[in-house]
Amino acid sequence: MGAPRVAVVSISGNGTPEQVMEWVPQCYGTADDVMLGAFYVSEP
Repeated sequence: MGAPRVAVVSISGNGTPEQVMEWVPQCYGTADDVMLGAFYVSEP
């Protein structure tokens, strides 16, 4: 599973529709400016 998909699943599962519409496209960017979203969990 790619990093953008992990971030998108978290945003989609927990965000409001407005947050999903704002942040999911930013996880991928555009063809000219590709972005990668990431999800990181650290354990103490």
